[in-house]
Amino acid sequence: DPVVVLKFDADGTTAFRDATTAKVGSSIGIYVNGTLIAKLTVNEAIITGEATITGVEDYAACQELALQIQGGSFPVKLVSVECGLL
Repeated sequence: DPVVVLKFDADGTTAFRDATTAKVGSSIGIYVNGTLIAKLTVNEAIITGEATITGVEDYAACQELALQIQGGSFPVKLVSVECGLL
């Protein structure tokens, strides 16, 4: 199954840990430049600085989502965004 992997710097790790800890079992949106590009369910708190987005319909959609995330501006620094197969 295709997945998008996000890797954060130290500040991003802290921010993402805090955000996902508060949202376990709920939805969270990924916004790029003010536009919602993905609405995801938080299955568990992301505390390691690496998040995996699953449930992407196919590899083309995975690449598109990764490109949208890479092209956006975020309040935290993304170290890398990759699309791969799980």
